[in-house]
Amino acid sequence: MPSESTPTVQHDAENQRFFTSLEESKDAFLDYERAKSGMHTILDFKATFVPPKQRNKGLATEIVTQAFRYAEEKGYKVKPSCPFVDALMKQQQEFEHLRV
Repeated sequence: MPSESTPTVQHDAENQRFFTSLEESKDAFLDYERAKSGMHTILDFKATFVPPKQRNKGLATEIVTQAFRYAEEKGYKVKPSCPFVDALMKQQQEFEHLRV
């Protein structure tokens, strides 16, 4: 987790992005694509990015975890195309049931 206070993760559904705004830096984010497969809505988590000076503080983990929770609340499935997302899903077993 980030030190001090954890930044608020926001969801921009129109641009298919979960992100947190960082002071004096680019946003940290998770980009995804939304698709339908039969009766399921699938969120394909494509890529994560954290600015170099903000890495190793848990930001990507926090953003992806919030995105997992969103998918779970909506009844969506997750395709973890991003290697970081795939590894985190394996680590956080409570979200493995979301995997397509």
